[in-house]
Amino acid sequence: MARFTIPAERFPHALVPIRTRAGLVEFSGHVFETDDEDLAAALREVPAVFGITEDDPPEPSRDGEAERPSTRAPKAEWVAYAEKAHDTPASEAEAMTKAELIEKFGG
Repeated sequence: MARFTIPAERFPHALVPIRTRAGLVEFSGHVFETDDEDLAAALREVPAVFGITEDDPPEPSRDGEAERPSTRAPKAEWVAYAEKAHDTPASEAEAMTKAELIEKFGG
């Protein structure tokens, strides 16, 4: 899930419509969340003057490397990432909390 915010100081209203190449997006409470990757990509293309920022943008995947999950991803995704990208034994990764996984492998 991609999560975007728009600055309240620039757009003081609770509902802020923004036109993208993929259609109209309405920020509610200065936040917009989507699972649609095309819509997320369209929001990333909006001119910087609008001040739209993405919380935890996905890191580009390099060939053969696992993509780091979002901090909002379930613990299971972090466990799988620790196993695949960092050769962590499954039992060790499962024993860690999600916060510990993010702290150790998130950077």
